[in-house]
Amino acid sequence: MLPESVHRELAALPWLDTDFELIPVRAGAINQNFRLNSQGQSYFLKCFAEKGPSKLDRAALFQLQTRLADNGFAPRPLYLGKDNQFSLEQWINVEDLSQSQLSSRARIHVLATRLAHIHNLPIQCAPLELIADWKGYLRQLGRADSQTLSEVQKLSEIWQQRPKLTFCHHDLSMGHVCLSSEKMTLDWEYAAQSDPVFDLASCALVNGLSRVESEHLCRDYAVQRDLAAETVMADFELMMPLAELTSRLWYQVAQQQWRA
Repeated sequence: MLPESVHRELAALPWLDTDFELIPVRAGAINQNFRLNSQGQSYFLKCFAEKGPSKLDRAALFQLQTRLADNGFAPRPLYLGKDNQFSLEQWINVEDLSQSQLSSRARIHVLATRLAHIHNLPIQCAPLELIADWKGYLRQLGRADSQTLSEVQKLSEIWQQRPKLTFCHHDLSMGHVCLSSEKMTLDWEYAAQSDPVFDLASCALVNGLSRVESEHLCRDYAVQRDLAAETVMADFELMMPLAELTSRLWYQVAQQQWRA
């Protein structure tokens, strides 16, 4: 279940039993995740895939999540494996938005409110290098048709013109929104300094929102951040093709690696 090196490193931690219990957790498309039980405590164990569509700076993400935990927005990270093979963090045993009995309309409002809270955080971090990400995905795929190359060129021009001064999540599915507070949010792997409306479009995409639901998301978000709703919706329409391209290329690379 676990690589032997990971098991040995975990067993050597003084605050874990050598015979700790592992329970698989369904979360994410790439990494292996577990609930680790030891000495009456539970932890969230994430084992990173050797290959993945995106190359992530695990040490920087660990430090970022620590800052988010200080602000009540993330589970507290506890340990990063020596070779960045895994991380161990606080276990959060709460209902998330995907499990709630709220109406669809109420869920959209929660998503919009959570995004607004995240975007108001005074956190500075590395910028989202979206164009470099697209080019990296295409290199990994080893092929690109003329239509895709034209799409990348066109959307790159749009991205270059956008302000990217806001701290963003970039993967705010309902399953990542905890309902225990107005802050606690999971899975910050793709957090970066970015365009907030791109984050809004990514949120709509990952949750499979309809056009009407996306409009509700934009309007609720505009109210939360004291913005003009029509401007947010116009920017949303501009950013959605960028979010769709990112998602499509990411999944194509992931599928190629799964088949390998």
